[in-house]
Amino acid sequence: MFRNQLLAFFIIIGLILLNRWLFAALFDTDYLLWYINNGSLIGAGVTFVSLASEGFKKDVNAISANPGIYVAAYFKYLAIIYFDFGTYLRLNKGVIFFFDIFLVLAWMTIIFGATLLWIIIVIPLQYFVFLLCGAPARMFHPAGYQAFDRIQEGNLEYRLARKSDNTEISSLRLAEKKLLNLEAVKKSLKTPRDWKETSMSIEPFTLTSLLSILLLEAVKFILL
Repeated sequence: MFRNQLLAFFIIIGLILLNRWLFAALFDTDYLLWYINNGSLIGAGVTFVSLASEGFKKDVNAISANPGIYVAAYFKYLAIIYFDFGTYLRLNKGVIFFFDIFLVLAWMTIIFGATLLWIIIVIPLQYFVFLLCGAPARMFHPAGYQAFDRIQEGNLEYRLARKSDNTEISSLRLAEKKLLNLEAVKKSLKTPRDWKETSMSIEPFTLTSLLSILLLEAVKFILL
């Protein structure tokens, strides 16, 4: 396990060094300065994309402090693009027009290439940014738990439900009421009356990405 983490960390460092050399050789610019100048814009774009993907914005692995988990999370999305494209192409073979197939091939090539460049160029430095900015989201997103809150008679009630057995394990205000059942919440069309999921615990990537934008803007303001 430690060797995998160490290998992933060296891959991140190696990509940073490679990018510094390529940016200097091809564009006559410094890779680190380029990232500081454009990181917030890239972060805004990624945040927008994450809002359209239920799985991506809640993927705590994409903000992991463990370099092995972090790297694997992004290559997973690259693999998903490849396998989803192949699957849908086979399923729709003979159904969609040839012109549509040509356009889909063109767009998927662009999307796959852009995602690969994003992983190679942006993800390495983003690891260290997310290492700092991802701490709140990692704290608010403990594995196997979901937080809920509500205002009841002027008091804030906060409950943490365990996904495995749906039992409440902590509360800021104890009351002789039926414990909140997590599975019932997930399967119902709406959250039980007055209760809502604590937003920071359900969108770790989006929260981290927004904090990274603020951090990069602050660094740019101070240094440039």
